[in-house]
Amino acid sequence: MNTENFNELLNKLYTSVESRGYELIDEISNISEDIFLKEPIKTITSSECLNYIFLLLNMTLFGIILYSTCKMLLSLYNGNEVMGFYRFIFKIVIILIISQSSYDICKEIVNINYNFTSLISSMLEEIADKKINYKVLPADIKSVEEYFMLDDKINVEGLSKLIICIYVINLLIIFSIRYVYINISIMLSPFLILLSLLKETQGLCKMWIKLFVFCLSVQTINKVILFIPITAKEDKSIYSVVLIGTLLFISKLNCYVVEKIWKE
Repeated sequence: MNTENFNELLNKLYTSVESRGYELIDEISNISEDIFLKEPIKTITSSECLNYIFLLLNMTLFGIILYSTCKMLLSLYNGNEVMGFYRFIFKIVIILIISQSSYDICKEIVNINYNFTSLISSMLEEIADKKINYKVLPADIKSVEEYFMLDDKINVEGLSKLIICIYVINLLIIFSIRYVYINISIMLSPFLILLSLLKETQGLCKMWIKLFVFCLSVQTINKVILFIPITAKEDKSIYSVVLIGTLLFISKLNCYVVEKIWKE
């Protein structure tokens, strides 16, 4: 493959990312209550599917109660201190109510986070006098015909666009993983909350809550960071450098989120 064909391939790659990549990042990075209107959560939260979920939830609850009862009887037999009967029943009732309302609770958490992000975004938009999203980023990046100049010198602008393209693809992958995790977390929320009844699995429930809230809150931080390159658009001499630095920082931040998901 000669230099001309290679440059043409890179230019097509960047054009493809520019036309759809930024818009797709906006769609999957900003989680709103609309996620409940999309698949697979739309099907999971339908009335027909909820009946099966509540049936499985009750079966799981029966297993937990049976296990806890046997454990309490064994503790009493060994003379160990156990949780009071009425306290245990009260805990079961509260956890069951919360677990059965988990989809509504998750929806409210998502909505509150989205509204807070929108508030911060509107404040930043007033300061910058322009939209704060990924779709506006390529507006001032002019397309280039060659990624490498003659005389074996590197075209800095072309190289910058290539690096930006790589980071955008990286963000697409990272945000996709985050999006999938949030979907799975919402779908499994009734069972994860129910697991808090057992001492052995309480840590799993607490970890899920912290990670779910953390994944959602990252989108507000992303908006604040995205404010930097958007305000730097007027100075085209440093725009590419600022944009690369911003995408790198956002990529590192969201890579940390993905690492937390895998580790937990």
